[in-house]
Amino acid sequence: KSPDAVARGLLETARALQPAIAAVVSTHLDFGPPVIVEGDYLLPSGMALFPERERVRAVFLWDEEAQILANFAHREADRQRERARISYLFGQELRVLAERHGVATVQAQPWASITARVEAGCAEIALRTPPRRSEV
Repeated sequence: KSPDAVARGLLETARALQPAIAAVVSTHLDFGPPVIVEGDYLLPSGMALFPERERVRAVFLWDEEAQILANFAHREADRQRERARISYLFGQELRVLAERHGVATVQAQPWASITARVEAGCAEIALRTPPRRSEV
């Protein structure tokens, strides 16, 4: 399969997993404790499932293909160009979807400033998010 086809398959897998992930988030919203859900199969469209958005935050990290390749090379013996290409294509699709759904996107590098950039990205999205109907 081509990298594009594999990336599309990853997106379909993520869509299939979305109800299960939403159930986990809903349980934590209803009964606590707070939780951070992290993973490859989270979709920006999942934010639409939670009208209580002030209690649910999301940020999608992305990176350049060369950095993904370097990350693989650092962790594993071979460089895995095709795997890096697939990860990059999937990440770019998530980035587009996140922007479409009003979810923060932040480049992963440089790591030294990731916390400040995530906070700034989330704050920017919060400023653009219209108030809920009950707040108007």
